[in-house]
Amino acid sequence: MRGDGDQASLAEVKLYDMEGAELEMTEALNPGGVAGNPLEDVLKVIDGNVATKWVDVNFTEHAFLQLYTAQPVFVAQYELFTSSGQASGANQKRDPTSWRFGVLLDDGSFQVLSSVSGVDPPLARSTSY
Repeated sequence: MRGDGDQASLAEVKLYDMEGAELEMTEALNPGGVAGNPLEDVLKVIDGNVATKWVDVNFTEHAFLQLYTAQPVFVAQYELFTSSGQASGANQKRDPTSWRFGVLLDDGSFQVLSSVSGVDPPLARSTSY
């Protein structure tokens, strides 16, 4: 996270195929996470609306997002959006600055495809990075 906060938040996550077409997601899960309130549940990251947000108030070392597509597909690119709301310190402290992206295999193991760290998310809210 950007700050020393104990919460993680995003407005939206988008996945794209090799041609740059956005992939439809059918499910989002946040194992071990706790929504900030009923309006900030994990499904907000796939609702297509950057004015809503997911907040995990149970963030310690890691927040997990599991995103599902209708069919198995190769994800060539992804895009994160800063959480909605005021551009205050509280919202900005929830912005992810590092993450691992990968595939959850049938046996329950996680295969890391990319690892990102040291990102400086935009200060503006509901903004792509």
